Amino acid sequence: ATFFNFGIGAGSVQKTLVGNLTEPQPVTVIPPLDPATNSTGTPATVPLHTNMAWVTTPFAVNGGVSGLTKVGNGLFLTDGTNLYKLPSSPTVGTGKLVNVASTLKVTMLSAAIGAVAAAPSAGQGTLILNGSQGVSAFTQQVTLIADNNRILEADSDGNALWAVDSTNHPVAATLGSAASVTRVSFSHPTSLSTVTTNDYLVADTGNNRCVRFDRAGDVLWELSRFTDPSGLLPAGSVMTINQPASVQLRRIPQQNGNVVEHYLIADSGNHRVIEVTDTLDPNGVLIAGGEHVLTFTTHTYDKDGRRFRYGSASYFDVPGVGLRVAALVSNTRVSLNAANTALGAASGDAPGGSILLFDTAPGAANGQVTNGFTSFQVAGATPLTLPMRNARFLSVYTPASASNPPFSFLYADDNGAFDLSYAGGVFTTTLASSTTLNSLAFGKAEYKAMTLPINNTIIPLRAGLPFVPTCVQRIGVDAAGNPRYLITQSHSQGELGDPGSAAIGGEIFEVDGVNTAVGTYNNGTLSRPGLTGPLTQPSFAIRP
Repeated sequence: ATFFNFGIGAGSVQKTLVGNLTEPQPVTVIPPLDPATNSTGTPATVPLHTNMAWVTTPFAVNGGVSGLTKVGNGLFLTDGTNLYKLPSSPTVGTGKLVNVASTLKVTMLSAAIGAVAAAPSAGQGTLILNGSQGVSAFTQQVTLIADNNRILEADSDGNALWAVDSTNHPVAATLGSAASVTRVSFSHPTSLSTVTTNDYLVADTGNNRCVRFDRAGDVLWELSRFTDPSGLLPAGSVMTINQPASVQLRRIPQQNGNVVEHYLIADSGNHRVIEVTDTLDPNGVLIAGGEHVLTFTTHTYDKDGRRFRYGSASYFDVPGVGLRVAALVSNTRVSLNAANTALGAASGDAPGGSILLFDTAPGAANGQVTNGFTSFQVAGATPLTLPMRNARFLSVYTPASASNPPFSFLYADDNGAFDLSYAGGVFTTTLASSTTLNSLAFGKAEYKAMTLPINNTIIPLRAGLPFVPTCVQRIGVDAAGNPRYLITQSHSQGELGDPGSAAIGGEIFEVDGVNTAVGTYNNGTLSRPGLTGPLTQPSFAIRP
């Protein structure tokens, strides 16, 4: 089959126009009146051309094709049994058979469809297929990435859909000065999340702020300083944030219609974790006196006065106990006394790391350590205990089918990327009752054994690359029920500008808890997204 696409683009192949699409007839253009000569000048004949370039995309099919439908950057059609996807960009490309049971080009939202029984249809970015086993819906995957100096959105083919490298903050006009816009370029953003479809939250580490912004880059909310009306901080403490390493938002509706927004921040440069709240009225307007109010802070100095650098912080609920905070200490291994109620001496600086759990209840216990860990187990016939080394990422989530314990910890350090449960007094990679809930233990050996290329133009180089995971996210389960994860690898080799260079600035890829790599972008990993520059040191990636 051959598909013809309209539009001029790089690599387009101009074909002979079919009979009823001939070039337009030339037109006569009369120049405008020249006031100096009171003359219109000499009329000119101008040839016209269409902007249609015919682009052929040959591919093999089993029979006649039908049902051409566009979803995202793909065109889908069927031969009555199989589904095919073609590139919709105006360049020469090749169609391919879509394996709906395992493809990463679309995400399957229901069971295997069997043979395609009818032409595909689409609406609101979703592809609908009527198969021999029922109707199935597929949607285009989107990945949000916090890169070195930008926020990037990429589709499932690894092409950039949207990017923003700065925020815009309107400055109102004052007496003697006009209204203006303050532009702040992102500097090492991380801990990216979506509040709504056009509202993004990020810790802008290098700019000492946490900020919410829309797709145009306009600031919706910003925090660089706060108030402490309850006196939670020691006297003389600074009330600005310094190099925030993570930010997490909880929105709590009140009975009177107000909404309290809780921002949990790993205030890394100030060696603390804090929670700051904003109180909004039912119309979403900030209530006077309710802006940027400190409601929680950690109290974490060991007996030698050592201060801890926090790499991330995350809320989690303990049934029958209440809300807790888990925080990652990145610069030292912390020891606790026998009662687990106070900090002992630190065991040394990096390479180290600790996970600390904090009480958030009002009163004297607020911000106190309730437990801490400096190692974890990798399950197996002989469990392997690993000390935390250069801890970089921690996030707590609730597995869909988990009952005891009801939360799990995603963790990354020099050992690799792990999904940990707290059971029997230790962190471990597998629950005793279910080996499919938490089974990720992806280390250096698994990374170097990956067979997929870093991208389609780079020969695999992993044997010589260090594995520096900076983020791991659980993104669902596969058809067999195995959990799937999105991992950010942030190692940078420097020179990235030359398209032919084999250097990388990091990559994003998927794995599951059983197989090494279940697939990624264009049969490779996302390192050099199309339509934009290469990743230069990504710190965070999510599937919103």
